[in-house]
Amino acid sequence: MLDGTQLKTFRGPSPKHPTGECVGVIAAKPPPPPSPPPPMPNASVAINFSSACGSHMVLQQAPTIAAVYGPVAKGMLPSAKITVSVSASGAAAYTVPAIITGVVWKALLKPTQAGGSYTIKVSDGTSSASISDVTFGDVWYCGGQVMMMLVLLLSRLLLLVLTLCSPAAQSNMALPLLHTFSRNISRAKALSGKYNIRITGLKGNMNIDQAWSTVKDAAAGDPQGNNLLHFSSTCYYFGESMVEKLGAKAPPIGLIHTAWGGSMIEEWVTPEVMAECAGSTPSYKPNTLWFSNVVPYLSTSLKGFAWYQGENNCGGVMGNSVQKVGYGCAMPAMVAAWREAWSKVPGTTDPLAPFGVVTLASGGSEGGTDIGGMRMSQTGNFGTLPSPQMPNCFLAHAFDLGDPWGGSTSCLQDGCCSKQKYNASTCNKREVTCKAACAGITNTSFYMGPIHPRIKKPVLLIVCTPSVCLR
Repeated sequence: MLDGTQLKTFRGPSPKHPTGECVGVIAAKPPPPPSPPPPMPNASVAINFSSACGSHMVLQQAPTIAAVYGPVAKGMLPSAKITVSVSASGAAAYTVPAIITGVVWKALLKPTQAGGSYTIKVSDGTSSASISDVTFGDVWYCGGQVMMMLVLLLSRLLLLVLTLCSPAAQSNMALPLLHTFSRNISRAKALSGKYNIRITGLKGNMNIDQAWSTVKDAAAGDPQGNNLLHFSSTCYYFGESMVEKLGAKAPPIGLIHTAWGGSMIEEWVTPEVMAECAGSTPSYKPNTLWFSNVVPYLSTSLKGFAWYQGENNCGGVMGNSVQKVGYGCAMPAMVAAWREAWSKVPGTTDPLAPFGVVTLASGGSEGGTDIGGMRMSQTGNFGTLPSPQMPNCFLAHAFDLGDPWGGSTSCLQDGCCSKQKYNASTCNKREVTCKAACAGITNTSFYMGPIHPRIKKPVLLIVCTPSVCLR
């Protein structure tokens, strides 16, 4: 089953394109997820912050207790004293002790109202480290597979293909560069400083490693190599929509992106969930992403979660949450397991933190024949959220966001649409099919194919209700 996409442009001659036309994109199966790391990180040469913490980060606002953490210095004794100091212009500075567990230190900070620009310093008496421009707001964790992973750069794919092609090749494509796309508008707003959104993400099979950065810096391309267009489109549009809907009431928004294309839910859950739910989809690396993409963030206090996954489970058992079988069991069990793990320390992440689920689109080459069964399983078989099995969860339906050009894009990619009209000289063997297809594509201002729906902005705009986004 295909999942994820890789861009490939062909400018050289070929049997099908002797003039070296640009033929667009092809799909490729992503590499497997990485092996899980050890449960605890190795001690560092000197005390430091975890890579999950950093300058420009967002910490969860009051009344939640936020935390910072990281590896202890190599050779440090368990009896060593580690302190964390917090300071900001116009605010009273304070110092709190850190707790050492194995080779990890963790400090719980004082509940802090939204906003501010803080410097946080950790010291063990011998070495120290600091992070700056830290603010407080609402932090959301975004996980799943390729539908969550798909980057802003590809949220409207054709513009990228046109940009990579030569002007001569562009003239033979169906849509000119003048069309405006959602991600361009979002980038322009980010560059203007309109949004107080900050992002971070783990490297995946489509995404780059991104340290914490403001979206303004990421949109411009900051010195650390962060780039907004390589961040999860669904996760970013979710944060953007919250800021737009909440207006002046919007706190700083922190977005953590960890999705991995081609992953199954079995890779995101604990071994206990696997044991609880019978009929799991066979996975070559169960629990892998739990250890590599979830565990590193468990000490980060969150506002909530956003989850977009399921295509690679469509070939398995949809099951039932009451009978403890299949995806219908795994979905609510994962929600419960994540909430329990993140809320172990009282006062940090809420034990019923909001959890958003996106249902799968019905079109495209991904998924399976039982999309209706999958959508039911995504809700724990109640058909709606919240439900008794998944309290304080919310649902974003994407059933109407399938790719409308799924059967027509080959005409475009094979060069059968020229200068926004049908090119009979190159496609006379497919005249009936491609003439209609080219006309349809020409008369619309968007293009989403060919593998996954590229229209991401509407996915999570409907979930920001007062009960979810406001306290």
